[in-house]
Amino acid sequence: MLASVCLCSFLAWPSLDNLIYLSIKYCAAGLTLVFFSYQFWQLTYWHCRFSLSRDGEGQIAFSGRSELAAVDEIVTEKFTLVMSPIVTPLVVFFYVHTQDMHVGHRRLVIVWADMLDDTSYRHLCRLLLTN
Repeated sequence: MLASVCLCSFLAWPSLDNLIYLSIKYCAAGLTLVFFSYQFWQLTYWHCRFSLSRDGEGQIAFSGRSELAAVDEIVTEKFTLVMSPIVTPLVVFFYVHTQDMHVGHRRLVIVWADMLDDTSYRHLCRLLLTN
């Protein structure tokens, strides 16, 4: 969504016949397209695995492309829920505070309903709402 808004904004630029202006415009559009393409490509290799207990504590592991070969060697971090979560039928937002983070830092975790099967999503929502 953000990529489409950014790329469509180049249509609002005025049409001038200045060679320097056109080269800046097309270079900026090209760099924007390359940036969002690279981010999308990196996103295909990213994953997050977490478990949550009834007392609001759990374990979380983030991984990128370089760590995919050694899935068994991923180091999990313990976390606690920081704020009350936002639970909707389509998406859940909750903040976690891991042990290695500095005081006051928290990480937002977003789980869309289609990332899990229906039973797991409902169970996650129930766990988050009870904490």
